[in-house]
Amino acid sequence: MRVTTTEARTWLRCREEHRWRYVERLVPIGPPAPALAFGSAVHAGLEVWWQHQGRELEGAVFNALKVGMDLGLDGYGLVSVEVMLRRYHKMWGPGQEHWLPVGVEEEFLAERSGYWLAGKLDALVDTASIPTRRYVVEHKTTTEDISAGTGYWRRLTIDMQVNNYLLATGAAGCIYDVLRKPKLTPHRATPEEKRKYRKDGALYAGQYEQDEDLDAWRVRLEEAYDAEPGSWFKRELIMRLDDELVRAGQDIDQLGREIAEARRSPKPQPRNSEACIRYGRPCEYQGLCFGEETPSDGRFHVLDREHQELQP
Repeated sequence: MRVTTTEARTWLRCREEHRWRYVERLVPIGPPAPALAFGSAVHAGLEVWWQHQGRELEGAVFNALKVGMDLGLDGYGLVSVEVMLRRYHKMWGPGQEHWLPVGVEEEFLAERSGYWLAGKLDALVDTASIPTRRYVVEHKTTTEDISAGTGYWRRLTIDMQVNNYLLATGAAGCIYDVLRKPKLTPHRATPEEKRKYRKDGALYAGQYEQDEDLDAWRVRLEEAYDAEPGSWFKRELIMRLDDELVRAGQDIDQLGREIAEARRSPKPQPRNSEACIRYGRPCEYQGLCFGEETPSDGRFHVLDREHQELQP
């Protein structure tokens, strides 16, 4: 029985959400939220970029845009993906030859006590220098402040995903590769009934006659990156001491055994009302928990296995 970090986090967040997703294997029909589609598109570009040690920028952009279009990103989202990848390349392309790719989007399976710890690595790399050391690479996109010393980095001290990657691979550490997204939104045409005009006939600031065109959107994004150079892309090496890995193993083993038992004896689980809203959006299983929907209402489909992102 395989358990992933994402599944363990779901179990910690809400037992009933875990049941709907990993026991009943229900997922909503339809495209992912734009933020998730954006992250997936950027990851698709980084996959190509890291495979070729930063020497295939155009291939990386092409792959990212293809995935973004498949996931329903609009033109503004696609431009955002492209600009981010080109700026990432500008930041990290020089010197990328230091990292020798061993595997990209590499799956792992590690035997634990009563279950298998499974997952997929964004990348696994060796140093080009001697003696060679091996590292896991984890990519993240975020709108949070990623300055040194902020809470973003502090919480990685006990991050489960980093722990599990190091437990499973025996790597020397994890290169946490973060890409920060500007907090900008495209200018949209103000509805006629809400428009307010000055005496000279111009609209008030913050109101627009028409949607912003994609070229103007690209320029604003570029200006945002230029205004704060050095604050958009950061890599930190996250390591664990031996005793920290022991504690990490205890954590995931307890969760893994609990999850394995829940899958062997499926039944309704305790609900957590604190998990009904996340990132300003309702949990996708809220209707099921509230009794307002049933699995057969047509909003969900059933996956053929628990971990669709992994090979059977």
